[in-house]
Amino acid sequence: IVADLDYREKQYDTRLRLSVFGRDHGVIAHDVLVYVGTSNGSNWAGKQPMREIAKRIHTARGPSGPNDEYLFRLCEAFRADIGAECA
Repeated sequence: IVADLDYREKQYDTRLRLSVFGRDHGVIAHDVLVYVGTSNGSNWAGKQPMREIAKRIHTARGPSGPNDEYLFRLCEAFRADIGAECA
């Protein structure tokens, strides 16, 4: 499974294992595999306004297909978890 994820997420240059914390600051999951894009990666776009990042995600397509659903779920999570507004 990790080999498949490594292929799907190959545009990210860093793979980490992290703990995930809930709203009460308690750990809800240990050793979670996370792929991170840094300024060393080929897809790094630099710091951009949220609207530009959303546009980039919306038009991107990876080995698993288009990223539309990811964008919509990310926006839902921002609204629910931190009260952010998505344009």
